[in-house]
Amino acid sequence: MAKTSRATVLREGIDRRERAELSGTVRGDVQHFAGRFDPFHDPYLADPYPFFAEARATNPVFYSPDLDYWVVTRYHDIEQIFRTPPVFSAVNALAPLEPICPAAGRLLKNLAGSGGTGPGDRPRRD
Repeated sequence: MAKTSRATVLREGIDRRERAELSGTVRGDVQHFAGRFDPFHDPYLADPYPFFAEARATNPVFYSPDLDYWVVTRYHDIEQIFRTPPVFSAVNALAPLEPICPAAGRLLKNLAGSGGTGPGDRPRRD
């Protein structure tokens, strides 16, 4: 597959957004839709497929303020993101979705200070 330049990807994204703004579907519709996205509770947990079918049809990319993530729902868009890492950042991809509780934070801090990587570490043989 041919490489897509950063400028082309950005231009395509801007063009899509401008078309959406002209049609009046950006602000209220997307914000309302993003507000309905709750991946931690029902009805999403019981059956996420209807939500994603609607998302792909109406709001294929939206920002979830609760997660502080952009949610991308169409295969083609996800593929483009994976193929152009200089354009798209994943700096928070490994951050926990929920804050770590203080007890877990202390445990992780102790593990980091012990020189091991976790409970399954093998003893050192010096």
